Amino acid sequence: MARPKKLTRPAQDWPKIRNRRNGTFMVDSGTPINGHRIQKVFPTIESASTYAAALRITHANSGQNAFALTDGQRDDARLALEALTSAGITDSLQKVVAYFLLHHRPPAGDVTLAKLCEKFLDNRRKAGLRDRSMIDLEARTKQFTAAIGGEVLVKEITEAQVEAYLNRPGISALNAKNDYGTARALFEFAMRPRDYRGRKTRRDAAITGWIARNPVLAIQLPAVPESEPSVLNAATARALLRAAYETRTLDGSEQRIGLLPEIVLGLFAGLRPSEIHRLRWTDIELAKTRGTVNVRKSKNRAGVRNLTLSANAVAWLRLCPRQEDGTVHSTKNFRRRWERLKARAGFSGWAQDCLRHTYASVHYRLKQDAGRTRAALGHSTSETGTLFAHYRALMTEAEAKRISGLTPCAVIQDPDNVIPMPSHATKKPSRAPKEKAAQVRKASL
Repeated sequence: MARPKKLTRPAQDWPKIRNRRNGTFMVDSGTPINGHRIQKVFPTIESASTYAAALRITHANSGQNAFALTDGQRDDARLALEALTSAGITDSLQKVVAYFLLHHRPPAGDVTLAKLCEKFLDNRRKAGLRDRSMIDLEARTKQFTAAIGGEVLVKEITEAQVEAYLNRPGISALNAKNDYGTARALFEFAMRPRDYRGRKTRRDAAITGWIARNPVLAIQLPAVPESEPSVLNAATARALLRAAYETRTLDGSEQRIGLLPEIVLGLFAGLRPSEIHRLRWTDIELAKTRGTVNVRKSKNRAGVRNLTLSANAVAWLRLCPRQEDGTVHSTKNFRRRWERLKARAGFSGWAQDCLRHTYASVHYRLKQDAGRTRAALGHSTSETGTLFAHYRALMTEAEAKRISGLTPCAVIQDPDNVIPMPSHATKKPSRAPKEKAAQVRKASL
């Protein structure tokens, strides 16, 4: 009796296709895959062969890990890849998921803008930021929080929101530039917060903060139109000195303004307003016609800068009421007193640092030495070219001499406590040699 003909099966090693007694076919993986053995029954040999071929392709492409996914998970991954392809994104699904986790599940968790500003200001305060800078920083972060919303999560703030804030109506170019710097520093802190000692982490350090990207970096820095420094002429400087002198103390019903030291140190010593605000009277030493001032914690934080005061500056400073252990600058009602002083002097317009710019222009015009002027202003060596370009053409020599000649005796007819400066015009002429010889002979008789 002839043996029955065996059913033909595709030549393959894995997975096995088994012919069952009831006429169906089973695809059997044999060894367990990810903890379980694949055994699936099909009614025909064709359907079983198709499924076995799909298993071989899956195993060849992704290994055994692909079998840990359910059919629903595989369909979800397929739909996600199709969506990325339609959006023009060619990155792998793994890279897309990593990007999502980095930006939407930051390592430090979620933080609101109000809380971030609080942490940022506290960090800057502990780092030793100057009081005036802290006041400006607090005002700008408060305004930014009010515009964006204090309860908004920092990771949800977009570039468009920040750009709209920087371009809000009525803001000047300089103010927008300063807001840009504040926002950039705030988000930089959110990316890589400083350690507990206040030290800044390296820019190439790993992202360990509340956001993974600084939205300000994609925004162009607001441009500020460059303008030449403003200086005072001799008539304006004279009026300002006279007004400050007349209101330096209480005079009947006249209210005290007391800004004479600030005017003198800015106009005749070239100190920055921030340097004057930190100055104490113990830092100023006055001799008969010369003096020195120790300027501490200058703008570039180069330590103490010792500056020699001119005889004119010494003469004016002798007229200033002073407390030996007190500060030169008084912050009480400063803005109001400053406006009253300008009104008394007869002008309303005022450019920032014009007293310091006037000193620099006068000093450079009379000395004709950019290096000496740079040293007097406390500039770094790299700023010599800028100094030469900005101040050499702002003032004529005659005008510079008129400003340097604004002594107390020249501005005020009878100033108090003024030691007259030596003048070559008043020096007595020396006696002729013949007269001296006659006096010697007469004394010897």
